[in-house]
Amino acid sequence: MKRRNFLKALGLGASAPLLMPLFRNVIAMDGGAIPRRFVIVVEGNGIEPVNFLSQPTRAAIDAASTKSIGDRRFNFPQVYGHESALVTEDAALHGAPVLSSLKGQGAQLDLSERAAVVFGISSKVAGGGHSSGYGALSSASSRGSSPGGPTIDAALARFSTVHTTQPFDVVRLGVTPDLNKRLLYGTCALDAGRPAPIVTSPTAAFNMLFGSVASANGQRAFSNRRELLDYSHKDVTRALGAFAGSSRERAKLERYIESIENLQRRQTLLEELAPTLTQVKPADPEQQPMYESPHPLERLTMQFELARAALIGGLTNVVVLTSGTKDFGLTYSSLADVFAQDPNSRGPVDRHSVCHESGGNPVFREVLRRVTQRHVELSTELARALAAVPEGDGTMLDHTMIVYMSDNGDQHHSPGEDWPMLLMGGEKLGLKTGGQSVVYPGLSKQNHRQMSNFFNTMGYAAGQALDTFGGEGSTRISEGPLSELLS
Repeated sequence: MKRRNFLKALGLGASAPLLMPLFRNVIAMDGGAIPRRFVIVVEGNGIEPVNFLSQPTRAAIDAASTKSIGDRRFNFPQVYGHESALVTEDAALHGAPVLSSLKGQGAQLDLSERAAVVFGISSKVAGGGHSSGYGALSSASSRGSSPGGPTIDAALARFSTVHTTQPFDVVRLGVTPDLNKRLLYGTCALDAGRPAPIVTSPTAAFNMLFGSVASANGQRAFSNRRELLDYSHKDVTRALGAFAGSSRERAKLERYIESIENLQRRQTLLEELAPTLTQVKPADPEQQPMYESPHPLERLTMQFELARAALIGGLTNVVVLTSGTKDFGLTYSSLADVFAQDPNSRGPVDRHSVCHESGGNPVFREVLRRVTQRHVELSTELARALAAVPEGDGTMLDHTMIVYMSDNGDQHHSPGEDWPMLLMGGEKLGLKTGGQSVVYPGLSKQNHRQMSNFFNTMGYAAGQALDTFGGEGSTRISEGPLSELLS
């Protein structure tokens, strides 16, 4: 039974929103179809693997190598000596330079045993460099403005185990250096040659997701959008009468009217979800200045808040959160206290400059560490919020796989040979975390694995054999998932 019909049958009226988590639990257990959710967090322009490296994992790598990692920040595969996946089951992940928030503070849920770190996976087909653009999430060659294939978010959203009646198949949110930019292309794609936009304005994202329950201005805009769609539908329907048979012009209008009808259905679903959305929505942009903050990490904080509410409110089961992807000029001005220690006293500078000078400037290395640390903190806050919502015989986190990765691998000018990742949750999806680290052999080894294998693994977590996702062609080493990450 659909949730809205279930509520009507109970006749609970105004008390229904307060009991929505319980209803989700009851309906899921009765129908045996708990949705499978995926959150992909993508930091632009590299995640240095040293920041994910705990002491037990470092010791395991050094023991299997001919040369110690030493003070390397990246290029770890150059010293790997192992021939098969190197698994450290008790990796003490919270001891890594940026992963302390896994442990939590006080009464916070300890996520140390519900996370995993992965090293050694390559994606040469994506290209590396400053940014691999669409290639990061598609494992396909995607240089320029045209994607070479669908990105994993779009692939997952096509599965009935993931997307059913939610208003949005995927919610894509992010931040860029330009406060005036509302949409970003270059990271996500519906298919080859079909880019999908990321909403980079938290205010615009709030209106898109929660306009139906926003302030008076937001609700007015939502109502105007409904009227515009209704008018457009009538207008196009009248125009169809001028084209008989199966002309090309009629086919174009039919596709157009189909798009309008899809948007109308979304508006209807949003209206029906209004009681739930009222309970879970973040603060309105008129009340929270961080929506339009000049500091990108503060805007990113609001995008994470919107993602949390969208997932718990049932707006979507797939979320992509990006930070400076395709555009690596973010200036982390909220880290002014760190920049103040720069011996050149320049104040905050853009990420591109920070990366170029970080080799000889420890202050800039600390900036990069703090940025990644903040991404991890936001991801763990999201994980704990999902873990607080009962679902089936567990929680929403049990049925949600959270992935934190980069759009170009392990460094500023990446060769694409190592894409470190942090994983959380997803136990009920078959994801094996358990506090382990997994280090795959280097590029020349027979048992080396690629990012496409990881995306295959996400397919299995969605209940689908997504063995052929990716566009490596003859350079694919092995099809299928990463067994070390599946229980």
